[in-house]
Amino acid sequence: MPAWKQLQVYEDKTAGLSAADIVSRLDEFEFLKSVPSFGRTDSHIWLYLSGDSLSERHPLWLEFDNPYVDVVNYYHLHEKAGRLEPLLVTETGDTRPFSTRQADYRSFLFLVPTDKVEGVLLELSGESPLLIPLSIGRPMALFESLSLQENFILFMYGIIFAMTVYNLMVYIGTRYAQYGWYVIYMTSMATSLVWNSGYGYAYIWRDMVWLQQNLGYLAYIGFIWGGLNFSRSFLNFSTHFPRFDRYYRWFAQLPLLLFALPFINKALTITFITSGMLTLTIVVLVMGILSWIKKAEAAWLFVICWVPMMVSMLSYNLTVVGIVQANFLTVHSAEIGVALESMMLSFALVYRLRRIQESASRRIHNAYNQVSEALALVEKSDSAKEAFLHSAGHQLKTPIHVLMGNLQILSEHVREPNYEKLVQQSDRSASQLLYKVDNLLTYSSVISDDCRRFVQRCDLRAEMDRVRDQWKHIYQAPDFKVDVEFFKNVPKTIEIDWIHVSKIIRIALEGPLECPDCSKVTLRFSLETKDDHTWLNCVIIRESMYLDEDLCAWYNDPDEKAGGDRSTGALLSRSLVELVGGIATVSNYSGGSRFDFSCPVIDIPFQKLDEIISCKGARILAVDDLEVNLKIMSAFLNKLEAIPVTAQSAKEALEIIKSSEIDLVLLDCLMPGMSGIDLAIAIREDKEISSTLPIIAVSANDTDIDRVKCQQAGMNDFISKPVRIDALKNVLGRWLLK
Repeated sequence: MPAWKQLQVYEDKTAGLSAADIVSRLDEFEFLKSVPSFGRTDSHIWLYLSGDSLSERHPLWLEFDNPYVDVVNYYHLHEKAGRLEPLLVTETGDTRPFSTRQADYRSFLFLVPTDKVEGVLLELSGESPLLIPLSIGRPMALFESLSLQENFILFMYGIIFAMTVYNLMVYIGTRYAQYGWYVIYMTSMATSLVWNSGYGYAYIWRDMVWLQQNLGYLAYIGFIWGGLNFSRSFLNFSTHFPRFDRYYRWFAQLPLLLFALPFINKALTITFITSGMLTLTIVVLVMGILSWIKKAEAAWLFVICWVPMMVSMLSYNLTVVGIVQANFLTVHSAEIGVALESMMLSFALVYRLRRIQESASRRIHNAYNQVSEALALVEKSDSAKEAFLHSAGHQLKTPIHVLMGNLQILSEHVREPNYEKLVQQSDRSASQLLYKVDNLLTYSSVISDDCRRFVQRCDLRAEMDRVRDQWKHIYQAPDFKVDVEFFKNVPKTIEIDWIHVSKIIRIALEGPLECPDCSKVTLRFSLETKDDHTWLNCVIIRESMYLDEDLCAWYNDPDEKAGGDRSTGALLSRSLVELVGGIATVSNYSGGSRFDFSCPVIDIPFQKLDEIISCKGARILAVDDLEVNLKIMSAFLNKLEAIPVTAQSAKEALEIIKSSEIDLVLLDCLMPGMSGIDLAIAIREDKEISSTLPIIAVSANDTDIDRVKCQQAGMNDFISKPVRIDALKNVLGRWLLK
């Protein structure tokens, strides 16, 4: 029979009997059938070990293995005058500071002097549930048993501590919320176990009774709070149960309201803690299973990890309240369960982190593939868009080129004034249509990010003469005048993105040409140095032409997006100004409106050209796949007294250049088979052909990309279709040198 079964127990439900009163009632004591556990009670529990049990006359030790006892009074029974009298030997218990205890250790170990007493009495009471695990026996045997148990429990605490510190380090390194809640959860649980097992009482704040009495309860509350939030974070309720999580996230914070309760009413605290732990066990298990069904990440592992905690805590609480018989395993089931769960949850967290990393890697890989596919589609789309713009430009400008070329030829043979005026109006309308189409195509290139800066050397005065000559025929009024003024500081040659600057100037001139009240436009060019950079300033003054104030405000504000009824010209002008890195403003004044434009330039000396000569007698090869274009070009060359030579394919042109003397080549860029670009490259690579042979590109596609391609192919200049005879004359004169 176990030694502790020699003890007898009596419950004083009145809590008012003295030791002498109890001695008179020893016949009412009953032998223990199990480890005493009375749950929450106000009774005083008396334990009695009779002298008959001490017949061996060997010293015995009576040890309470970490009980929940507030007051412990230890009595020796001595026989006097034929009756037993109690003598109070030791006063101890958790409510008494260590400095006043007569037993300065938490496990309440009492020596039973078998040769001097006729028995012993123990009085126990407390506000906590009374669980009194007992050990009794000879010192050596008892200490060996206690040492083994003690080492085992310390090993459990070591596991809990190691796992908590490990996950704390992981949380500091990763800042994953579930690791933080795990640390709170495990720290609270370990603190409650340490305090309730007696280690906290023995070694920490030994004389602070109120803290010793309440810290264990506070730790239990923290355990419930951490457990609810850890489960929410680990199982990712917000993703898998969004509607439920709206309420659960607040429900999980309710334990915070209980932190003041242990200092107010301990009995009510125990009730709430027991209910909270039961709620935690049920809610977490149910949500874990539901998350498992929803295939939440590592939910199955979470449920498995929760099983030892659920079983151990249930066993522990049932033992404390007296439902389950107390023994070493049930009394210490909490430590065992927490240690197992700490290891399993640490593994679960690492497993989940690895799964998250794998999932993130897959998502990154998929995203990379999607981005690659999207970039391929964008590249394909850009290629298709570029091809469309080239095709659209060619298809739209080619008929206009034919129309304008025929009108120029027709104007030389019409003598009837009415018909001559009709031809001029048709030519003017065709030119306006050409510029509108060019604006649309250029704007399409700008908004699709296909436009690039194209800086080149140019003679600004000669270029402006070309612009003015090109626009003469579309002036509406006979007295319409365009004056171009250059300040003395403007050099002959500058390096500038003239392709786009000329379009900005042309757009600024389109308004006056369409305004019947405007009779004069003045362009003034000057250079200015600002912040160590040279800027070209262009001021365009339009007399008697006024702009809408809303348009001026919109144009002058670079942050204002396009909106309302904005013309294509205004949209394109502002976009081109931004492209060349310039600054532009429009405003009204008393006599009309003005357009102020500045753009960065570099002043670079350029070789001085010799005097230009006439085209008379020059053999000029025109290459185009359309016969009508060759006829128009031949007519222009004949008028300039040049000798036209034509070819309808690149192969034919290459043979002509090799077999006869050619002074200049006018080369269409878009031709079937070998294109004009390919032909120019072939000419420059052919050792039999002079490297100084001028090659002029003639194309309806005059974007900066097209010009760069022509330049890279070895062409010397560029003429846009539709070709005007005066523009052709200027280009030929520039390259047919003496």
